[in-house]
Amino acid sequence: MPKVAPTACDSTGSVSLQTLYGVYYKCPCERGLTCEVDKTIVGSITSVQKDYTVFGVMMVAFSNGVGGGILRDVLLNEVPWLLRTGLYGTISMGIGLLYFLMSRAGFDGIIGVPILLLSGVLFRMLAYKKSWHLPALGDFND
Repeated sequence: MPKVAPTACDSTGSVSLQTLYGVYYKCPCERGLTCEVDKTIVGSITSVQKDYTVFGVMMVAFSNGVGGGILRDVLLNEVPWLLRTGLYGTISMGIGLLYFLMSRAGFDGIIGVPILLLSGVLFRMLAYKKSWHLPALGDFND
């Protein structure tokens, strides 16, 4: 089991080699409660600016939203959280779809993006609190 430390720097504010190896630094927004949403919105904004289709926007949003968490889990030799609960990636694709629709309606400015961020974080927190998840393959074999 990896050790957990609150920050990646020592008391002077600089990173030391002693703290880099053998210690896993836990992200303050662990489990994708906020990192997923803000990275998803950044991917959505970028792909809309590049004139991607709705499918392209959703895929870039998904990749941005869950890519870092998957890489972290793989490097830690753990099963990625995305594979344990499908709702993690579904929220990213939903936010990508919402941003695409908001941009087409002209509601993607200074008001729309914070509302989307807040609603995404609140939905993710509610899903985490209530333990919502997509049905597993075994749930259909009754």
